[in-house]
Parts: sequence; C-alpha cells; structure tokens
Amino acid sequence: MLRPSLTTPAGPALFEFAVGGVLLPRKPHNLHNPPHGGFVAAWLPFGGVRVGAVCVPTRPSRNGWGVVVTFAVEEACGPIDFRVRIDPSIESGWCTGQGLAAIAYGASGVTVYVGGPDEGVANWLPAVDRALPVPVTGLGWRITGAAAGETIERHCAIAWGHGETGEYEAWTAVDTRVDLIRRAQ
Repeated sequence: MLRPSLTTPAGPALFEFAVGGVLLPRKPHNLHNPPHGGFVAAWLPFGGVRVGAVCVPTRPSRNGWGVVVTFAVEEACGPIDFRVRIDPSIESGWCTGQGLAAIAYGASGVTVYVGGPDEGVANWLPAVDRALPVPVTGLGWRITGAAAGETIERHCAIAWGHGETGEYEAWTAVDTRVDLIRRAQ
C-alpha cells in the first residue's frame, strides 16, 4: 500500500490532506498496516504541520472503521483540509443526522457510509476547493487556520451493510466519537 486507504464494497476509500492550499504527498513518510487491519500513517512536517492518521476496526464484523487524524501545528498556517473519498462514479448522496454529516454510496446491494462530525464539514465545491484533487467527491473537513503549538484532531468513520438492518447498523456506526475510535485501538 503506497497511501492510506481502506477497501470497501464501493471501492477504496482514499484519504487526502492539504495544508495552506497545498496537497500533502499521497505517500506518507511512515505507513504501517497492523495485523487487525487498518493503518497507522505519519507524514514529515509539511507547511509547519505534522499529520498523523490512525485507522482501526470499530465493529467486530470488520465492516466498520474509525479514523482519527491529528494535526500538530508547529508554525501558524492557513487552512488545513482532510477528505475521504470513494470512486466518484459510484452513486452517492448526502445524509445528515444530529451532529453528523455523511455520504452514502450504493454498490451491488450494499450501502457504504462515510461519516463524521458536521462541525467544519466542507462541501467541496470546485470553485472553492483547489488544493484537493478533482473530481471533488467525498466528505471533508476544513480547519480555517491554526496557531503554532495547537494540536487538532478530526475523526470520521466508514461502515457498510446489506439490507435495511445492515444499513441502519452502518449508519449508526459512522455516528461516532474520537474516544470510541481510540478505545478500539
């Protein structure tokens, strides 16, 4: 694996980051794939920010994953962007819940949800977002700026299920918190 990603029934979920309008290298400096699946990744300081990401299974059936991204700011910087995207040719649609932003992808009778907190969520309009690659699909978060010494965490979850019950379980799995993802480590 050259870059952090997860395999889902709708295709790989890719993780992308930008600092100050500049895309981070897709390949992290360090990338480890633990035996339980997922990944641990770290990039060299970029634009005055160290980026690290941890992805762990959050459901025993292995169709739910939690991701925590940490931005350690060494120098004040402009916007920091974090996005998760799946193949843009897959049919998708926005979903919302109380405090939750999510996108549902339908593929071969399975619904894949990518979700996270609605605070700081960006809708990735092409006219606004030039740092992250187009086509601009996926769910992402923008931190408008950060001061030196700040450590900022963002999280998301990816889950999928078959049929009405499986879809409900996947939907509830993406409505998660950082502490629950960390507990699964």
